[in-house]
Amino acid sequence: MQDIDQRIQRVNDLFSDITAATHEQTRGIEQINVAIAQLDQAAQDNASMVQQTATAAQTARTQKRRLISGEWQ
Repeated sequence: MQDIDQRIQRVNDLFSDITAATHEQTRGIEQINVAIAQLDQAAQDNASMVQQTATAAQTARTQKRRLISGEWQ
């Protein structure tokens, strides 16, 4: 009977270990999700800055062309 009690306790200990590991993995996955969201936001910000830079460069080229051709007068 004592052997059965020990085995039951061992199974309970294993379930507790599995539960703890599952919670730890869940926290890790949550942290990964936060990091991915931050990376996604940074990528979107960078894409927006690239578009703004391209627009500014085009505006500068247009203004240069107008200055050179005398259209500003």
